[in-house]
Amino acid sequence: MPLITGPSLDALAKELTAWYIETREFLIQALEEGYPYGSIPLTPREQVERFMSMTQEDWSGLVAKLVDRHRGKPDAEALARKDLEDFT
Repeated sequence: MPLITGPSLDALAKELTAWYIETREFLIQALEEGYPYGSIPLTPREQVERFMSMTQEDWSGLVAKLVDRHRGKPDAEALARKDLEDFT
């Protein structure tokens, strides 16, 4: 039984990481089709009211959700920050 070591193991890990990120992104996009996954459809007025009444806990939950959405990507924090800027 051959052992996988050194450069071949590094290449395999890199390939699997890329596959994981690509597959995860595809599944998130499929689940968010039409409306963000896990969100409740609100009227524009309800959206504004909810935004204006957000507490610190609500913001923390939103940030955690955005960071989790980009989990595994090398620039996850920057992508979450961009999503948060787009949200506000």
